Amino acid sequence: MGFFRKSKTEPKRDDTISTEAWQSLASGGDSSRILHKSGVNDEDNDFVNPEGPLNLGSSAWDRERQFQQTELEGIHRRKKEGCCSKFIGWTIKALHVIDICLGMALIIYGSLLRTQFEQPAMAAVVFCLILGSIILVASAAGVFSYATPICSRWGLLVSGVVAPYLAAVYVTLIIALAMNSNGFFMYLEDHHDVMYLGENVVENLNRLMPLLYTILGMLTALELTR
Repeated sequence: MGFFRKSKTEPKRDDTISTEAWQSLASGGDSSRILHKSGVNDEDNDFVNPEGPLNLGSSAWDRERQFQQTELEGIHRRKKEGCCSKFIGWTIKALHVIDICLGMALIIYGSLLRTQFEQPAMAAVVFCLILGSIILVASAAGVFSYATPICSRWGLLVSGVVAPYLAAVYVTLIIALAMNSNGFFMYLEDHHDVMYLGENVVENLNRLMPLLYTILGMLTALELTR
């Protein structure tokens, strides 16, 4: 008879497992505690297991599970990042800011040399404008991609491609100064009046050559970290 028909029993849902697991994850616990409870009907369960198999029958559940799984992957990735990775990341960010300032300084200096004198030192003008423009554009693109993830962070790719060429320029300058510093000093002496340099520029710069080598070496090392 229908009156004595055995009613279908619903599996009992244990809500404490999902609640405790998420609370432990928020306090720095292991996400592996978020397990799929066997015996619970997935269609009637309110908790979405981000590490369980995706149910392709419901697009809403799929999106929710994918979102939660992405969050868990981000948490694991941040936990695995050590002090060295964070230090390198901050170093690269600082390098981009330094390069932006350096590029702007070279462009401004080259523009002043070109516009303020009737017979400017064209070699210095061309060097400052070209190198400053490359440094500024590449570093600005890198900073833009750090700030916004649009266009697949193409700016970081541009910055990474330009970095070895900048390092090669700095190494070339070090070698050229070491092999022919007299020619460099002679050029400065001949054009000191159109380069905003003083009378004793050669004597002063000769004492600062170790510092100049150190700065160029540090810039080379920082560019190679990109």
